[in-house]
Amino acid sequence: MKNNFLLLTLLLAAFEAITYLSTDMYLPALPIIQTEFHLTHAQVQLTLTWWFIGASMLQLILGPLADKWGRRPILFFGTIIFSVASFICGYTDSYFLFTVCRFLQGCSVCTVLVSAYATIHELFDTKHAVKAVALMSAITLLAPALGPLLGSLVMKFANWRVNFSGLAISCLFVTIGLVFVMPETLKKPRSIKIGKTIKQYIELAYVLGFLLPTLMVCLEFAGFISWITASPLLLMTHFKLTQIEFSFCQLIVFASFIVGTQFVKLLIDKKTLIQIVQVGVTTACIGALICLISFFISAYYEILILGMIFYAIGSGLMSSALNRLAMEVEGYPMGTKTALYSFLISVFGVLGSLLINYFYLTWIVAVCGFASLFLYYYYVSNKNL
Repeated sequence: MKNNFLLLTLLLAAFEAITYLSTDMYLPALPIIQTEFHLTHAQVQLTLTWWFIGASMLQLILGPLADKWGRRPILFFGTIIFSVASFICGYTDSYFLFTVCRFLQGCSVCTVLVSAYATIHELFDTKHAVKAVALMSAITLLAPALGPLLGSLVMKFANWRVNFSGLAISCLFVTIGLVFVMPETLKKPRSIKIGKTIKQYIELAYVLGFLLPTLMVCLEFAGFISWITASPLLLMTHFKLTQIEFSFCQLIVFASFIVGTQFVKLLIDKKTLIQIVQVGVTTACIGALICLISFFISAYYEILILGMIFYAIGSGLMSSALNRLAMEVEGYPMGTKTALYSFLISVFGVLGSLLINYFYLTWIVAVCGFASLFLYYYYVSNKNL
């Protein structure tokens, strides 16, 4: 079981990481893309926003479909869509077609968020599932951690478009591996009744045991997306960092998230999921406070980076525990739970990328951190979850 657990987790994480690399590897190229396509600042940021819109569009549809047809068909549909869209992104000269394919790349993320995580929670017990989700999060976060650096290195030797072709080929190799390794965990297919499905989503959204952990993850994710969206132009344009310097800043922040996920392995045998969340949300709030301080001492970007490090460690600590707490709610199909969970996270991701056009990054991160702390105390104080 150990070998299957590790190999399956690695392959699922690899596909998820590849989908996120489709955004992170080309972050250093945003100024070049803006010039090459003759875009405004707002237009080039829309290539990020449309990716997140795509990543929030299909979960509520794919959840019931995964409960009817199985986890494997839905996931493999996503891998093919991603590969085709990535090849087109690497060759098109049309801003419209490029944006459409960015949207399709985002849509493919929905398949892994629904099918992969449903498979993990159905296949493994609580401790193994939390470890699997933590490992997937750690590997997935290599995308924003190493993506900008990899993208910068590629641009040293080739055009930024090579990034997309490489991702398409990598995705095809991962698909081949999953064909042989990924089991079908759906034991009893469910018929799709639109009225019943909508009712289940609405009922589940009112279950506090599901909603509160999910919203905590959503808020932390929104803070990260605000950072991803704002940091390229903030650090390279305002603070005059080079592409490599910017990439190392991203590496430090997202490596901190990975450190947080690894702490979970040390705590899972000693503490309850709630206790792990408490440590994580406290650490994230310390980071949010430092980010807020950096707003008033704006001459030093290092203070902002320090705040994001604490924010990232805390988020990494609590993300997998919150995921499992939400999935342990009984009475609803796993596909429905993973679909609504990932849908809400993606919606907050879109909000995070849009809000950066109206509010300062530091304030968004601060609000997300402190709101998560409030939800945590409401969660633990409510006896009728």
